[in-house]
Amino acid sequence: TMRFNEAERQIKRLGQDLQQERAKCQAEKQDLEASLFDPQITGQEQLAKLAALEEELAKAKQDLETQRLRYEEQIRVLSAKKNLRVIALSK
Repeated sequence: TMRFNEAERQIKRLGQDLQQERAKCQAEKQDLEASLFDPQITGQEQLAKLAALEEELAKAKQDLETQRLRYEEQIRVLSAKKNLRVIALSK
């Protein structure tokens, strides 16, 4: 009888420990879900991504403008060489 009673006490204690652990796990899970799906955090991440994309776009526009200016200069130089050849041939 003593062993049986002791075993029952241990089972109750282990059951209570298990319930406490489950409650802790559930609370941690809810906390994690709240932080993962918090609109403020998500909004901040989206704003950071937007800023990075805007910076990338500005750099791409600057690169495009630099390339356009380079091509226009090449066209001007080639056009000037062509005009010199036409003048030289006409003499």
